[in-house]
Amino acid sequence: MKKKALLIAIAMLIAASTSTFALGLGGGYRFGAGEIGGTSLLGDAFFSVKFDEKSPLLGISGWATSTYGRLGLTADWWFFNNNIKGRWNWYLGAGPYVSTAFSLYSSYLNIGVGARLPIGFNWFFVDNRLELFLEAAPAIGLGIKLDNYSSTDLFCVDWSVLSSIGVRWWIN
Repeated sequence: MKKKALLIAIAMLIAASTSTFALGLGGGYRFGAGEIGGTSLLGDAFFSVKFDEKSPLLGISGWATSTYGRLGLTADWWFFNNNIKGRWNWYLGAGPYVSTAFSLYSSYLNIGVGARLPIGFNWFFVDNRLELFLEAAPAIGLGIKLDNYSSTDLFCVDWSVLSSIGVRWWIN
């Protein structure tokens, strides 16, 4: 009898959690300017994931050639995602970032750690499953320049303004 009650309780918990579960998977193009990553008009590819409304939007971005590369990680908590009109919303959030710029063939390695403030617009289609978004995210933090030819200063103020355009698919 106890096993049956336990199985029923587990089944009810799974049913309740799956009805409130949401997963957003997306990708896109990011471009901008900054201290550590430099000016990036060619841009980076990025991938993002968000598990539900209360979890952070996790992002990874990167770019590489045969000699240089960049890698960035973000975790943004949205304060709100308010409706403007119809399918059109705007959001504001904040979160930490870590960024690197490096060379594959020299001692060039720069690291940035700080906070960012994403501000964006999003539009939802296909029964709120398809999200298109456009975002600007100013950021400021501490930069560490571990190269031996671009600067004599080890530490700097790391700043950037990145813009992103992308798409996210929501699984409910």
